[in-house]
Amino acid sequence: MTHYGDWAFEVPEDLQKAIRRCRTLDFLKGATAITSAFHRTMKAYDAGASRVRFREALSLATKELSPRLLAPLQSLERTDPLWDDHYAFNRDRFPCLRWSGSSDRQIVTGVALTVCQILRAQGAQL
Repeated sequence: MTHYGDWAFEVPEDLQKAIRRCRTLDFLKGATAITSAFHRTMKAYDAGASRVRFREALSLATKELSPRLLAPLQSLERTDPLWDDHYAFNRDRFPCLRWSGSSDRQIVTGVALTVCQILRAQGAQL
């Protein structure tokens, strides 16, 4: 079995600082709807097969994550099990991250990479 730790990925330092300042890491550790959905997407795209497949899956999982983080009102129904965590992120974390000077794309990419780090720490398998 392949694990997240088998592939190299890092969050840029300036974004790491914003993530710490905005307490986004703590939030994401408890946001199981976000991490679980992201992990399911990574597995569905066979991210553990190779470094190339990991990068492709990461790109696709990040694209799926983007509208849910940036516009949960438009991309999710309130009855969707993913709603609560994504809406809370958009309401409570996103403004702080944006205020740090990061673009929407940088924020979503940083969140995706941070979720990978969380999953790596949990020993999740791909």
